[in-house]
Amino acid sequence: MKLNLGCGKDIKKDYINIDILKHPGVDVVCNFEKGLPFKDNSFNYLYSKYSLEHIQDVASAISDIHRIMKQGSIAHIEVPHFSWARAYDIQHRVFFNFISMDCFSDKFQITKRLSWGEEYRFKALNLLINSIVNRMVVFYERFLCWIFPVNKIVLDMVKK
Repeated sequence: MKLNLGCGKDIKKDYINIDILKHPGVDVVCNFEKGLPFKDNSFNYLYSKYSLEHIQDVASAISDIHRIMKQGSIAHIEVPHFSWARAYDIQHRVFFNFISMDCFSDKFQITKRLSWGEEYRFKALNLLINSIVNRMVVFYERFLCWIFPVNKIVLDMVKK
């Protein structure tokens, strides 16, 4: 089974689409900050794009994600990077940097990268900037992120 967590209007076929609001196509209406209504070890894959920044207690949410994932399954999570102007939306409760999720390395094997953009018309520039910032993340976040902000952090978290 696959879960689309915090789907909003991005309804995915062959997924259980879950959101706090009842949009057309949402299968489960739930405030996942208060817990996910699924059995332990239920899911093979979890997709979450721009949803974790909307909750206050990210640690509890990640623990619950860990609970519902099968061993060896992947949680693909995308969150806005703190340098992106849209990260400061009034609805956002928490900000993320490159090491924000490292505290969950006891539960997940985490692969992560910064992503400047995904627009097709700037594909070559995207690849170049992504390559540079991901080779020098500490230097980038300390000295360059306010000059060349990236949009997001992409995490693939494999349950141990």
